[in-house]
Amino acid sequence: MKFLYAERESKTTQNVSNILRYHGHTVDTVCDGDAALSFALAENYDCIIAEDDIPKVRGSEILSKIRQSGIQTPILLISDEIVHWTECTANTRYLCKPFAFGEFLAHLRTLCPSKKDIFPSSLCFGDIMLNINTSTLAGKEISLTLPRIECRMMEFLIFNKGTYVSTSELLSSVWGENTPTEIGIVWVYISYLRKKLDSISTKVKIKAKRNIGYILEIVW
Repeated sequence: MKFLYAERESKTTQNVSNILRYHGHTVDTVCDGDAALSFALAENYDCIIAEDDIPKVRGSEILSKIRQSGIQTPILLISDEIVHWTECTANTRYLCKPFAFGEFLAHLRTLCPSKKDIFPSSLCFGDIMLNINTSTLAGKEISLTLPRIECRMMEFLIFNKGTYVSTSELLSSVWGENTPTEIGIVWVYISYLRKKLDSISTKVKIKAKRNIGYILEIVW
């Protein structure tokens, strides 16, 4: 599938793009509403994802202008606040920040029902499987339910498998770009996740590299 993603925050853009590319999709990214509208009117996209509070032209305005032009491409609007737009229809949905990646993919499955199988509800790495709908982390013989924050963090680590992610990236992705939460909370939840991985007897571990970040590794 081909996506257009319009977002003002570069970190969020990178994270969401990584998710979509992880599943084998093509993503065009823009950082303002003018560019988003130009791309949307000129290209043929399977789905458009737009932040509402984007510079120059708001996401809700982009939606209105696209629909006025006769384009019925599915659109996901993302907002910092819960807002019910009157334009929302069967091919338009909204999502509030911060969001879990599982929630994000669930919206895409709803918007693109004929292609929902390409947005799996489960993620695998090594001998573990994370069901992002039920927040269940399973090893070969043992499974457990993760609290919301731990599930979001594990999602992010799996989506970025093979790449170190920094403490600040984890903080902004899991707690939100403008969270007042202190960065030390990330270390606390990394500790929680390590204990959960140990409890299901998996070979998957969270490795830390000083001043670099965290990565999932399989330890034989």
